[in-house]
Amino acid sequence: LNIKIDDSPVADAGNDMTICNGDSTAIGIGNNPTFTYEWSPSLGLNNKNISNPIAKVSSTTIFELVVTSYPSCPADTDLVTVTVNKVNANINDTAICLGGRVDLNVGFNANYIYNWYPSTFLSNDKIYNPTASPTDSVKYKITIGDNISGCVMTDSVKINVNSLPGATAGVDIWLCDGDSVQLN
Repeated sequence: LNIKIDDSPVADAGNDMTICNGDSTAIGIGNNPTFTYEWSPSLGLNNKNISNPIAKVSSTTIFELVVTSYPSCPADTDLVTVTVNKVNANINDTAICLGGRVDLNVGFNANYIYNWYPSTFLSNDKIYNPTASPTDSVKYKITIGDNISGCVMTDSVKINVNSLPGATAGVDIWLCDGDSVQLN
């Protein structure tokens, strides 16, 4: 009679980590070919049944790893959190009249570095909320860098500059008291 003793599975989902929006990272540590690996949720993983899949998620996600060996042995589980650092601009295209101005505000964060391009007609191209007063329609690009994570995000805003409306009341007309005239 041969008695085989299976290794007890040990789940190691790895350390919690932070990634930049759009990036991917490997999660999980170790690989034992006699174990069965299952990750959930599977959305954002290149393979939910391997020990260290690649995770590419657009929002912070907690992944659970379940490792089993022989069906009669108990499974082991572990969790890992992948935090997605999103640097957001959230600015909308807008229109102004010639000679007007608009405040561009992407929200303040002390850890962010702000750079606007082109800098023409901006009150300051290194702040989160410059005032723009362009004389022609222009598309401004903002690059926001996070000093802590190193993540960088870009966005843009188009400002359409409309001509001032023209108004004319016609030629001057002399009237006598009690006369009327049609104005166009």
